[in-house]
Amino acid sequence: MKNIIKAVCLFAVAGSLSAMAQTEMADKFDSVGGGNSLGLAGLDPAVYFGLDLNDGNTENLGINLGITGKGAINEGSEVLFGIEGNYKEDTLVRGGDSQTTTQTIDADAQYNYLFNDPWYAYANVKGFHDSIAEIDYRVNVGPGLGYYFIKDAIAELAVEAGPGYQFEDAGGESLSDPTWRAAQRYSRQINDKTRVFQDLEYLPILDDWGDYTLNGQIGLETELANGYGLRVALKGLNDSTPATVDGIELEDTDLNLQVGLLKSL
Repeated sequence: MKNIIKAVCLFAVAGSLSAMAQTEMADKFDSVGGGNSLGLAGLDPAVYFGLDLNDGNTENLGINLGITGKGAINEGSEVLFGIEGNYKEDTLVRGGDSQTTTQTIDADAQYNYLFNDPWYAYANVKGFHDSIAEIDYRVNVGPGLGYYFIKDAIAELAVEAGPGYQFEDAGGESLSDPTWRAAQRYSRQINDKTRVFQDLEYLPILDDWGDYTLNGQIGLETELANGYGLRVALKGLNDSTPATVDGIELEDTDLNLQVGLLKSL
């Protein structure tokens, strides 16, 4: 029952934040003449929110909240960004013991400069935190080159590669290493209301290619009404060298199925 009350409160807060964000963004666009002088209107940001709730012998409360955007900021330049948080708590009704089973924050941003379309140069930065896997922080930065195999109003398919550097504090150990990055992105507009998307990223340590992270997602977004939509995504993360806690090696793979609402700003 407590989780149901929490869920109602969270939906109310999420709705309020979405409305406030939409109003604030609209005011900013209006103050710069519709966003044309700064190119902000082209970023097409959206907020998504998902909730997983179970009330029985075991009470479960899972929350997924994020914001994402992509678009041209001027001719020949584009920006991609996103930030997402996930939290899940399990509570045994008998005894009332609760345990946090998921607590992550994932953020990334990328700037692309199309110097010779379909070729582009990029600068990428991403950050990750997972309290359960004892990753206090993992930050990756680096430049690279990308190529659009497809880029039109219906579909986009791009591949990217470049050097980078990783800073992390995992399992109580701080490390910094040069890395390599290879990535692929795909999206396709099925019709005027629905699109599918998929991406994959491989980040090995340069002097030990067996030490890597591999992450990706596949999903679907479809418009419902009044700027709201449905978002379904399956996200995966594989860490070839997970942290060891109390002599026990943590799982190397996490899968997360997300179903929730999407709100365009």
